[in-house]
Amino acid sequence: MSDAGIKVEIINQHNLLNDILDTKSDELLTADEIPVWLNELFFERILQQHHRDGNLKVKNLRIKQCGGKGDSYASMMYRVGIFFCDGITPETTQFVSCIVKTLPEHDLAIEKLGSDNYNVQNKEMEIYQNILPEMTRILESIHEDSAIFPLVLAVDRKLDVIVLEDLAEKKFVMADRIKGLDLDHTLMALRKLARMHAASVIIHKENPSAFAHLDTGFFTRKTDVFHVMFESLCEAMIEEVGTWEGY
Repeated sequence: MSDAGIKVEIINQHNLLNDILDTKSDELLTADEIPVWLNELFFERILQQHHRDGNLKVKNLRIKQCGGKGDSYASMMYRVGIFFCDGITPETTQFVSCIVKTLPEHDLAIEKLGSDNYNVQNKEMEIYQNILPEMTRILESIHEDSAIFPLVLAVDRKLDVIVLEDLAEKKFVMADRIKGLDLDHTLMALRKLARMHAASVIIHKENPSAFAHLDTGFFTRKTDVFHVMFESLCEAMIEEVGTWEGY
């Protein structure tokens, strides 16, 4: 993970570039912490396909675990800074940051959330690869051009991997999951969800089988992974409502 061979001149300056370069070595993942497929060749193929340029070459990667403890229970997330060059000006380094989402590392999580139960990763790959592009098409047709979801750089079904643009590049930040959202951001999220819901209705009308593989919700008789959570939430709600006047 050394930076040997990276030229000083960097084009396409990004918000995360300085953060990536300033990352301490102990914050980067070591070779034994990184899946063997998460390498230069993997990203080289993605960049070549995305930019439609077979001459692009990856020169260096800097890989960090994305998010803190508790931020993601259904997958492993990596933030990857990619330094690459093209065939025309190979002496000039370009930079992009992306998010790699793959299966969780714990066997219990895979067992509970995998293909025999919720099938989370396959559903997400289906959504990102097939459903969201259709939603984008529908929303753009009515001039709803405001982006609702990140750009998908690649979906690899053999590796169970989704590669997304890094929204931190556009100065988005994760809300504190303990504090939650304020009213303005809550209303914004609801408006975005309403647009997605409306687009999904049109997709289903155009193609009734589009959601055939997405028929299992969080609370289902097919699996009991979230039953304890729903029970505790209901108990907490009952306890809270019991403190209200008139209840």
